[in-house]
Amino acid sequence: KTQIANIDATLAILAANQKKIEEDNLQYKTFIASADKLFDEKKYKEAKGTYGKALTIKENEQYPKDRISKIDAILEKENATAQNTQKEPEKVAPKPKIEELKFKNEQERIKYLSELALKYPDRKTVENYTEDNGKQTLRIIINNDGVAHEYRKIKQPWGDEYFFKDGKSISKSLFLGETK
Repeated sequence: KTQIANIDATLAILAANQKKIEEDNLQYKTFIASADKLFDEKKYKEAKGTYGKALTIKENEQYPKDRISKIDAILEKENATAQNTQKEPEKVAPKPKIEELKFKNEQERIKYLSELALKYPDRKTVENYTEDNGKQTLRIIINNDGVAHEYRKIKQPWGDEYFFKDGKSISKSLFLGETK
């Protein structure tokens, strides 16, 4: 009778241990599944904590250790990127402004074109300007042997296009032909 009682007690302990192992396995799998989902959603800090909980159940498992290492590397990289961003704020160059051409007389127009000839090299120079209201200006300066001409294509935000040569309105075909 004593031996049977000892065997029954041992079997009860084994059954309790087996039940504890099964509960731990289930809890471990639940933590891993939850942590994997958080990782996939890029919620790295929460995922790391959940992998840590899985390790408290099965401290010798390699998978959660590997994932924690990977998360640490990702977080370190993000922190380094954030620090670089904070140290060097992005410099936004001011938008260049283009002046309106309104000549009072022919001499002002000739003076302006002479200054362009001195400022720009002997060739075709293309510049783009976009104003805050959405107006876009394509400016082409063609300088041949010290004689400069300025062409402008102005596109309004609503789609209308206007073409100019040296401050005077011209047709689209003339603009395209002379600015090739």
